[in-house]
Amino acid sequence: MLSKAVSLHDFNEVEDLLTNAANGLSAHLSDSHPLVLTCRSNIALVLLAQGRYEEALTMNRSILASREQGPWIAECLRLKEGYQAAQNLSSQVLVDRTQIHTNGTFEADDFHPEQLSSLHLQAIILAGLGQHSGALHEIDLALKGRKRVLGESHPDYLNSLTVKGEILRGQLPLGNGREEILDTIDALHGRALEGLTRIFGSQHHWTLQCLSHMAAAKRERGDALSLTEAAGLYRHVSRAYEGNMGDLHPETVRAKAHLAEVMHLLGNRPEEAKKVFREACAGLAKVFGSDPHATITAYKGYEKFSKDLSESA
Repeated sequence: MLSKAVSLHDFNEVEDLLTNAANGLSAHLSDSHPLVLTCRSNIALVLLAQGRYEEALTMNRSILASREQGPWIAECLRLKEGYQAAQNLSSQVLVDRTQIHTNGTFEADDFHPEQLSSLHLQAIILAGLGQHSGALHEIDLALKGRKRVLGESHPDYLNSLTVKGEILRGQLPLGNGREEILDTIDALHGRALEGLTRIFGSQHHWTLQCLSHMAAAKRERGDALSLTEAAGLYRHVSRAYEGNMGDLHPETVRAKAHLAEVMHLLGNRPEEAKKVFREACAGLAKVFGSDPHATITAYKGYEKFSKDLSESA
């Protein structure tokens, strides 16, 4: 229903449906039951989409009061617990593969492709846990071993290059050294992109993932030229995923959400940005639901975009 409202402007009908659903559920459950709060959260999003900011704010405050820990704490905890469980499992797999396939020195030719896959995965998991120094150490080991065992033109090595770039972006300083690190990140993604495109073509998932990471790094620079380049990359990625996977594939809607955010920052194509924002919000609501952080973030971005657009008119 929420995605229908965003796509078709059918806000009044959807608001009535959600209100009736919330009232009906609260009569049988309780005002603090998750299903009731989800309905009311959806109503708040519909209010935001209509520009009814004060009503939406009041409703969200009421929802936050009912959800003692806030709407996304449980989601964040689940994600962290999932990463931690994955970290525990991947650590054991890495130990087992190292003992079985190598002498455990992590030097010279003492590497094995399966062990290196575990190192690569562990780096991604550690980055997800916010342990960027550990992630950087693991991905450097993976790169060292993959260069030695597989060679610099192997797609696994190239994929590790772009993952290292994304790990570095996760620990960018705000002041001194920021531009130099961004230059390093650009160089890593550039090398990876050239090789992955040559091997797989421009539509392969690893190539598109590299392009997405490259766009994110360009967005970090914040200047008009870099933002324009980021928008072009996100536009290519979203169209490629939409053509290959469909308009409701998670990667498609994520790329559209990133594109909309960058277009908002550029501020030079408001009508196209509005269309992309609406498609991204509708897609995220359909794919992930209305409560996850990614969906709420997109709606907040759309709200701010609409507000800025009306103020500049």
